[in-house]
Amino acid sequence: MENSKNNKIRKPGYAKLIMQLIQVLPKNYNKVFMSLMMFAIFGFVLSIIASIPPVVYLISSNFQINGEQDILNLLQDPVFSKIMIFLSYFMIFILLVGLYGFVQITLRIVDNKHVTLGYLFQGFRNAKRIFVCALLFVILFVASRYIPVLLSKIGFVKKLLGKFDFIFIIALQLILVSLFFSPLIFSYYIFSDNQNMGVFSAIKESARLMKGRFFHFVGFVVVSGGVSFLVSIILTAVSFFIPENLNMVGQFISFVISILRFIFSVNAAVQISLGIPFYYNDIAGKSSEIPTEIVLDV
Repeated sequence: MENSKNNKIRKPGYAKLIMQLIQVLPKNYNKVFMSLMMFAIFGFVLSIIASIPPVVYLISSNFQINGEQDILNLLQDPVFSKIMIFLSYFMIFILLVGLYGFVQITLRIVDNKHVTLGYLFQGFRNAKRIFVCALLFVILFVASRYIPVLLSKIGFVKKLLGKFDFIFIIALQLILVSLFFSPLIFSYYIFSDNQNMGVFSAIKESARLMKGRFFHFVGFVVVSGGVSFLVSIILTAVSFFIPENLNMVGQFISFVISILRFIFSVNAAVQISLGIPFYYNDIAGKSSEIPTEIVLDV
């Protein structure tokens, strides 16, 4: 890191970073899009594999599902629920390991370095550090999810909250996620730049870079997503108010909204994925050289 640890890190200017993003995006859009789709396919295949144990359990236990009540009974089954919980967190862990590869691709594009799709699997090649970091992410995620639930069940807290316990749980979960994960946001970028740095040293450096800049960073994520981000949010909100029983015209409109939401969401994801490395490079004191077109080898 070129910034001295004793020097105060300034907040990057949005205009400068967006100009860098605009210059890079047209020539490298397809590369980031392809990497994002490959990562999505990886998640889809992983979900199919993860569905095998529950199906095997259902077949072996001769469990019959004929209605909603049967589904509710299944979810209350202790063995089935434990299988689903374990698989859910295991999937999150594997996806977090895979995410390192996607982060490295976007950072290498911004750094004007050679990139191949093989970098998507870098998290599994650098297993020791990435596995430990991903495991820490999962532990913090579990903690942020269950701590509010446990607190809401305490006698006086439950009595105080009354009918607002659900709002309390959601709000506290969001707060804990922000507190737990904001110091870790740049861990993968730091790993990519420092191949020999330990897990907790990288986390410490990430926390230093993010200190006092969380809301500034969130603002940049929104700005880098641009119009596509705002439109995807609006379309998502609209979709919640679309009734289930619609005529042919209504179904067609709902379908068009779903397609548009997907297109704008993906476009926003590509822009944000390529924008964050610029933000990281700026606060890390790295060169802001504008990269040329990067060839993404298969």
